[in-house]
Amino acid sequence: MQRKTGQWVRKADADYRLAVKIGRGNEPFHDQLCFHCQQTAEKYFKAYLQELGLPVPRIHDLDRLLNLLLPLDATLKPLRRGLVTFGSYAVEYRYPGRTATKRDA
Repeated sequence: MQRKTGQWVRKADADYRLAVKIGRGNEPFHDQLCFHCQQTAEKYFKAYLQELGLPVPRIHDLDRLLNLLLPLDATLKPLRRGLVTFGSYAVEYRYPGRTATKRDA
């Protein structure tokens, strides 16, 4: 694994561990849980791009990131279905106007 790939993986792992901790907690931090789950997926995608030697764009769009990876790894195709909803967690629940439910989380 490349050094920079490892940096992305450590960031993704930290977001994942935080999401698990939030999810197991007693307080309803649904917005924050959704955000950190999206961040986990985004950073793992970016780690894979890095490892493959591809440019890592400064975007948060999981679908676009997946599209960059699919030509090199078609086994990722089944992930697309879940990205429609999952991708919105990067922005929608971070600002006033929408609140994640327990079901969203």
